[in-house]
Amino acid sequence: MKDYHLYSKNGIAFYVFRKFQSVLELAHGQLGADIKEACIDALILRFNSDVQELFYHPGKRQIVEVRAKKKPAFGISIYIMPI
Repeated sequence: MKDYHLYSKNGIAFYVFRKFQSVLELAHGQLGADIKEACIDALILRFNSDVQELFYHPGKRQIVEVRAKKKPAFGISIYIMPI
């Protein structure tokens, strides 16, 4: 489990997003649904180096990850993961 702490522009409001088993959720604070989802998208893109792209289809977040294949194969793997 990993926590991400975000502060508002004025430095007063405080939000905690928690990542548990690769799922991020708002654990502390009150945000509108659209702002909460935008923060989660930003955290995914900022702190997961394997993520190449985020998109929504049909209304669900999809994550495209690119990783090196494990031995003995050579190349890369592309994963599209619904979150």
